[in-house]
Amino acid sequence: MSREKSQRDSGQYRRKNRGHSSGALLLEFVISSLLLATAIVAIASLMLTLSLQTKGTKLHKDSALLAKDLRDELSNYVADKRELLENTPSDAYWHLPGDACGTGCSKNCWALEACTHDITLWLPPEFRSDYEVKKAVYEVTDVKKNGAVLKNIKIEIETNDKPAETK
Repeated sequence: MSREKSQRDSGQYRRKNRGHSSGALLLEFVISSLLLATAIVAIASLMLTLSLQTKGTKLHKDSALLAKDLRDELSNYVADKRELLENTPSDAYWHLPGDACGTGCSKNCWALEACTHDITLWLPPEFRSDYEVKKAVYEVTDVKKNGAVLKNIKIEIETNDKPAETK
C-alpha cells in the first residue's frame, strides 16, 4: 500500500490513468452528442407531423361545416311545395343556387333530384382557393322505407390535399 500511496503522491498514478480518462471523456461526449441529435430529430419530426395534421384537421373541420350547411339548406327543399321560383326558367323547381346539375341531372335540376349534383360554385370562394378544390358534389339517391321514398344524400369534397368525405 505504501508503494501505491507514493505513486499517487508523486504523480505517476495520475499520469498513467490520464490517458484512460481522456478516452472515457471523448466516449461520453460522442454518446451524449448522439443522444442530443436523436432528441432533436424526434422533436423536429413531431413538430412536422403536428403541422401537417393541423392543416388536414382544418380541412376536415371546414368540410364538415360546409356539409352541415348544405344539409341544412337542402332540408328547406324537402319541406317546401316545390313551387316555381321567380326569374327562373319554367322547369327550374327549387334549384339550389350554385348547383351546376352534374351527372344524370336534368337542366336546372331540383335540389333533391336523384342524380349527382356539382356544387363547386356553391362553396365559398375562400374555401375553393385555400384548399384548391378539384371536385365538390353531392349525390342524391331515392331510398324506400316503410312505403315512403326518402332522399339519401352523400356529400364529397375533393381537394389537392386529400378528399374529405361525409355521409
